[in-house]
Amino acid sequence: MSQWHQQFAEQMESLFAQSSTGFERFADEVIEPVFESVSAFLARWHYEASCPPSETPRRVYRFGLTEDGYLLIWFRLSGLDTVECEYEYSLPHVGRVNGVRTTGSLRAAESEWVESCFQMALNNFVSKFIDAGQRRHAEQPALV
Repeated sequence: MSQWHQQFAEQMESLFAQSSTGFERFADEVIEPVFESVSAFLARWHYEASCPPSETPRRVYRFGLTEDGYLLIWFRLSGLDTVECEYEYSLPHVGRVNGVRTTGSLRAAESEWVESCFQMALNNFVSKFIDAGQRRHAEQPALV
């Protein structure tokens, strides 16, 4: 490796480390407070909200209604300046279902964007949970 390659590689490593630090700061200062607010609101419906362990730079959040009915939402850094939010959920008698991925700029991401990510995922999860229950109920034969 030439001297230029070595110097450039060191600069890029520094740039990626700086970006990762920026994501961690964003997660601590923006994502976590939104998660706490959403969790407090959902407590009245007996959601079990938690933060499963995850690798840096990534944060995972779990909202459980039942043992096999839960939502996972994760935020992660992609590249230098892109924050991805993705979710999946599991439904009773259905199993795991992939959700949607949305992205934003780390420099421009705000609490409103994070809140909209949580809301979109939770809305979809509850709608599909209702649909799955209605289908299951319709499939049961009527007792005579």
